[in-house]
Amino acid sequence: MRCTVSKYRNDHVAQLVREFKADGAIYEQMKFCTYWSYERVIANQIMPRDYGIQILSIDRPYICGAERPAAHQSAGFRGEH
Repeated sequence: MRCTVSKYRNDHVAQLVREFKADGAIYEQMKFCTYWSYERVIANQIMPRDYGIQILSIDRPYICGAERPAAHQSAGFRGEH
């Protein structure tokens, strides 16, 4: 079942990237959350290899109130410092 759900999710992300003519996709994951850690593997390994889509993976803080805007986390990805 997990394989089917992951395949559906990957196909959906690939469709959205094509539809919006995006350069890639951003995957957000709760930091230190092992339950969803397989998402990082999907994002960083499978999407570029099987779909040719660049991925930026960012960690969301585990505690509320410690969040930084995604723009700050993605600045290095965009070549900004």
